[in-house]
Amino acid sequence: MSIDVLEKRRMGFVVGCGWDRRTMPGSLCMERSWHRWRRRPGSVAMVLNNENFGDDPSSKGSEKFRMLRQLFQENTKIADIIGEKVELRQAGSHLVGCCPFHEEKTPSFTVYEDTNSYFCFGCRERGDIISFVMKTQDLNFRQAVINIGKRFNLESKLHELSFFQPESKEQQVARAEATVKIDEMYRIMEHAAEFYSTYLRSSSGGAKKAFEYLSSRGFDEDTLRRFRIGASPDSAGQLIEYLEKKGYGPISIAESGVAIRTNKNDLVDAMRGRVVVPIMNVKGHVIGFGGRKLSEEAWGPKYLNTKETLIFKKRSTLYGESFVPRPQPPATAVIVEGYFDVIQLHKHKLFWAVSSLGTGVTIEHLRQASRHSRERAVTVNMDNDEAGFSAVLRACQSIFPTAMREGIDVRLAFLPPGVKDADSFLDGKSISDYVDQVLSPSQSWFLWYSKVLANDVNSIEGLSSLLHRLGGLLADSIPARFAALET
Repeated sequence: MSIDVLEKRRMGFVVGCGWDRRTMPGSLCMERSWHRWRRRPGSVAMVLNNENFGDDPSSKGSEKFRMLRQLFQENTKIADIIGEKVELRQAGSHLVGCCPFHEEKTPSFTVYEDTNSYFCFGCRERGDIISFVMKTQDLNFRQAVINIGKRFNLESKLHELSFFQPESKEQQVARAEATVKIDEMYRIMEHAAEFYSTYLRSSSGGAKKAFEYLSSRGFDEDTLRRFRIGASPDSAGQLIEYLEKKGYGPISIAESGVAIRTNKNDLVDAMRGRVVVPIMNVKGHVIGFGGRKLSEEAWGPKYLNTKETLIFKKRSTLYGESFVPRPQPPATAVIVEGYFDVIQLHKHKLFWAVSSLGTGVTIEHLRQASRHSRERAVTVNMDNDEAGFSAVLRACQSIFPTAMREGIDVRLAFLPPGVKDADSFLDGKSISDYVDQVLSPSQSWFLWYSKVLANDVNSIEGLSSLLHRLGGLLADSIPARFAALET
């Protein structure tokens, strides 16, 4: 079965074939109605998507957010901003031009002036004036808002919304110091990645052991170089000595997370005696490391991630995101558990797989992964063990309902019995097997969770409790979307 899944449009909404989007059947026909509204370019519902107003989900749905939306709707012209980067021409009631997010010769990028939004029918990129400024100028949400405010002389009104407040001298100094520290952390992480990569190709016994392990996992030289995989020596101080020769002090090295303090306050390499995988942000900067120890005698747990730092936040980091291609995104992104799962899936040409760096999937993970899907859909495929099952159950109770409220379609995919993870599944099998046997049978998290809860029903009281719990999830999730259409 081809990974490039064909789509059919029926009754105004997208129906996917194979492992493409599947809308909820039967009693959840409201879900279909929502997708029909949300997919219409330039619709009110589309403008309400969280991705369109940037990386500030805390303000989504708040009074400040609604006031900001109204302010920009009434006082800005998206065509003026986009027109600085794209040559636009009139096409009926809309404007069209060649998309700035992918290469094309025939214009498919459409600007809707009435809703201050845009949509590309080629690569499915969409958003509003804020998201366009964020993506084309590499700004965060607040910076984009301030930039647009200055462009249209809205500083005073943004000041009333607390988006444009002059910094005090103390704040300026603190921000400058934080910037310097963050830049230094990026440099330290880059040097550490170079150290681990160089050590893997050395003649030491530990490096040979690491290389043999990686070869047994099917990682060739191209894979090692692409993902910058390395290894760390068993000794505690080689990396630290290397970084000190580069001019970094013990405090900076410790704060970056590549080294930790022992009980005796000695500084030691956090990843010693491990295969080391650099964790990069979406821009390709190394922000942390994941390590898999090579022997039971090695220090620490089997798998270990860098501690959280100023640049590495596990709950909002997806491993593999920097390798996801932007043009022509698929209907669904795929979240797996480990970095080796991602590497194997990418090796087999499934480039839209990312990892949550462990069993815990957060709402930040789902938001980020959904941006790599043209349908804002995410398929979650955790490891086939108790920890993975428990993580899915926890997410069904809190994380997935939140995603539903934000228009993210979460589906669950499960591995066959006896297969631990996606990496193991692909040992001797093709990506078509993974699509057919794992992704295609995926189902809505809500329907799966309903079945799990129903298995515990053995009385009228239990049935009543089940219906009450499921009704609560729906009451908290789906109607909130339709309420947004009325604004």
